Amino acid sequence: MDTNKMKAALKAKAAKALFRIPVSDRKFSDFLKSAKNEQMASLLNNMSQPSLYRMQSRLFKDCELVQKTVLYEILRANENTEFGKKHHFSKINGIKGYRKCVPISEWDDYHDDMKALEQGKEDVLFPGKAQYFYETTGTTSVVKLVPESSRDTICRELIGKAKNLEKAVACDLMTEFLSKDMKVFALTSTLSNEYTEGGIPYGSASGRTATIESSDSSDILALPAILPNYYEGDDYNYIVMRVSLVYKNVTVLMGNNAAFMTTVLKYGIDHAEELIEDIRTGSCKLEIPDEVRKVLKNVLVPAPERAAELEELRKKDRFIPKYYWPDMKAASFWLGGSVGVNVETLRPMLSDKVKFMDLGYGSSEAKINITLDTETPAGALLSYTCFYEFLPLDEGEPLMAHEVKEGEDYELLLTTNSGLYRYRIHDIVHIDGFIGTTPMLHFLTKAGDIANLAQEKLYGVKLRSMITEAVSERFTAKYVQVYPDPEQYKYIIYIEPAGEISEKDKEGLSELVDSYMRKTHSEYNIYRDWALKMPEVKIMPKGWEEAVFKEYSKDKANKTQVKVPVCRKTPYVEKEEA
Repeated sequence: MDTNKMKAALKAKAAKALFRIPVSDRKFSDFLKSAKNEQMASLLNNMSQPSLYRMQSRLFKDCELVQKTVLYEILRANENTEFGKKHHFSKINGIKGYRKCVPISEWDDYHDDMKALEQGKEDVLFPGKAQYFYETTGTTSVVKLVPESSRDTICRELIGKAKNLEKAVACDLMTEFLSKDMKVFALTSTLSNEYTEGGIPYGSASGRTATIESSDSSDILALPAILPNYYEGDDYNYIVMRVSLVYKNVTVLMGNNAAFMTTVLKYGIDHAEELIEDIRTGSCKLEIPDEVRKVLKNVLVPAPERAAELEELRKKDRFIPKYYWPDMKAASFWLGGSVGVNVETLRPMLSDKVKFMDLGYGSSEAKINITLDTETPAGALLSYTCFYEFLPLDEGEPLMAHEVKEGEDYELLLTTNSGLYRYRIHDIVHIDGFIGTTPMLHFLTKAGDIANLAQEKLYGVKLRSMITEAVSERFTAKYVQVYPDPEQYKYIIYIEPAGEISEKDKEGLSELVDSYMRKTHSEYNIYRDWALKMPEVKIMPKGWEEAVFKEYSKDKANKTQVKVPVCRKTPYVEKEEA
């Protein structure tokens, strides 16, 4: 081990020891007192890495107190805004008063306020102007521009730091993290390249996140964040592989949807010879704008030794990350929801030593949890950045975070630093347990991703799981979608097998799936007796999953964040593949 690495290892060992020192009650009390006058996220943002890690752990122990503090600071910060005055923020004292003065809201309730913010108006929903707008369609086809306030920017910067710390600890990356002797291969979307009427930038969530999080880590990124602004389709696949393959020390693989990453890596396999030759000569087949050439100046140079290594792997049919990035330790993607299944197609390309860690659950409106461990979509609620309420699915009274029950599902309400108050994002979350008194949760499904022809109310993720299990005795299902047909009162089930299957395996699949679902889901069984008809299973050809992804990502700039639902709104027809 060289001197620098030895120093980094010793530093990592010392840091781990510091991380384990608990925060005293007095220090915690002083911190909360300070949070009465200064934003909690700002206080955390100014801490050293070990102090941030330790204080976050302490915050998780008292969720109720933290959440009350956050609500208090949001109300005080926004009491002189138009929204704050209208809803009497200056007079609100406590949760009950807040709920009395502020009703549960939907996006349409903010229509006029959002238009004013887009025009550059100040002090509408939060102090000052919007810093940025997140362009999103969510589960609708209507484009929304979700604002980010200056206070929210602080929260997002903090969450980026906290996520990196947790990943470094959980994936045994502390030495590399502190020495910065590593590269992160992260796929992102376009950065801000358009402006509202008021001159405020807007763009994708992942592009904005890349901008915020790369401010202090740009030297470890294998891919410059500006690349998606200049290239798309196969040109994008080419440039990211051309750039990243130059490095041998890629240690972390990151994206949102693992399906997108798999597509990029498969492009590398199919075009290995061309990529290797360009690395050998330092050339690039694409036009390189001056701005891009400037950030790629150390990559677009001849690298014959690296090219020789890659060529040897190609000849041995080993042109996959497992071999050309042998030091990889972590992969970070969405592991839950309808897209979590896509991780399984990526795993064979990576070494068994690679630990998968969920990217974290969030939306354009807010980052909601932070994962603390590997191989689980569950993460601790980010109690120190937003105020949360949980609506029981039986339409009971909303609960605070510390009041939820393990194993239950809830609809989430957000009160953010960017002017959304008791806002329904139409997400269903599952409570996996607690760390201290803070719930561990993961995104389960969108409220609309549900099969409900006869009040059976089957969430898409549950439906997919049952179908996959039902056919597992015959073959492995690579991909599943379901169209709940309201005219025929039956499920049309589309399955792409992982490999070739025989005609015999296809026989009686509808009956097989129906029988399994009746045994494992009581509501389905009840309604199947009198309302629902026998489901119809359709075996789809190889490549169908990719066709479905293209269908849902069509005309969307931010393809890395596309979430394909399990339950379709319309039946699948082949012409949609085009």
